[in-house]
Amino acid sequence: MRARRVALGTGVCFAVIAVLVRTEFSPLLDLDRDVTRSAVDLARDHETYRDAMKTATWLLHSQLVLLYAAVVALGLADARRPAAAVWLAAVVGVGTVVNPVLKVLFDRERPVVPEPVDTFSGLSFPSGHAASAGLICAALAVLLWPRPGRVGHVALVTGVAVIPLLSGWTRLTLGAHFLSDVVAGVLWSVAWVAAWQPALPALERRLAPPRWR
Repeated sequence: MRARRVALGTGVCFAVIAVLVRTEFSPLLDLDRDVTRSAVDLARDHETYRDAMKTATWLLHSQLVLLYAAVVALGLADARRPAAAVWLAAVVGVGTVVNPVLKVLFDRERPVVPEPVDTFSGLSFPSGHAASAGLICAALAVLLWPRPGRVGHVALVTGVAVIPLLSGWTRLTLGAHFLSDVVAGVLWSVAWVAAWQPALPALERRLAPPRWR
């Protein structure tokens, strides 16, 4: 029930932002441009910071996130958690394919800023970096949630929020995305993982080893 509420809530928030982007809602577009230009100014003026952001954005690339998920899935399989391994691979793998489809659907051009610090191709909404980070962080939170206590739960929630937003920030400050791209990427990825959560116990029952009498 909790997962359904999370999926519904984040899904509705994503839909609202998507409609505002699609209808070119002026206050949102103005905010997007202002935030991106200010973030790019920061990167342009500080070389060390800019280099750190370029490194971070490379480490959080969608293809590398797929690699991270594959490594974790192999570890889960080795730890005799085949259901968790299959679920993680499916959620992150299929979700990573969905984001480019959404980009084509919304067909939003990337930001154009004066004196850019980097160049990017492709479409902008939603952010693939933010979505990929959201997918793997939210999926790991689902898998780990039953195990830690209150402190562990706080750490998981913090990770789900901070890491995708950090990934999105690297894209903002390098001029690759608007703020709404980043927020939308995080929202839809969390909604996606939450919607898939009920499949995990079903997989665990199906893939459980037989009990011998």
